[in-house]
Amino acid sequence: MLNDHRPAALHGAKVGIASLITAAWYAQARQMSRDEAARRLQDARLPDAQDEIDKIRRAFGPLADELIAIQKDFLAMTPDDFQALKQRILDHWEQVQEIAAGVPAPEQLSGWLRTVGGPLRASQVGLSEAELRLAADTSHYMRNRFTINKLRLLLGMPTLVNDGL
Repeated sequence: MLNDHRPAALHGAKVGIASLITAAWYAQARQMSRDEAARRLQDARLPDAQDEIDKIRRAFGPLADELIAIQKDFLAMTPDDFQALKQRILDHWEQVQEIAAGVPAPEQLSGWLRTVGGPLRASQVGLSEAELRLAADTSHYMRNRFTINKLRLLLGMPTLVNDGL
């Protein structure tokens, strides 16, 4: 946003919107059986490392080299590594479900945000749907953690980008 000479949205407002989207991903995971997860993971394809590196470079510009280094293990996965990752997800599906169950429902979060006058949609902070989609599709590279966003991508769950929820 700042590079486009637009006013910056408050960080907390963007976090609130991202939290709503993330809560929706957890809600989807919470409703997914282990069998469905297994079917979805069977369809998951190993990301092409160069395509992902190019995506990181486009999305993060001057931060790209740092993020590529942080994500080196994920980007360098072999087919065997990828199969092992998918198996670990299934082996820990009960834990995934427990974590998902502990996340407030999107409706509850949106109620809290309404109470404090926070925005609920990306457009309310000047973000376009394309920017929101870019964030959803690349933010999992920001930290060297296995997040709900990375899980969502592997499971082929939708981005839920329609100006937020």
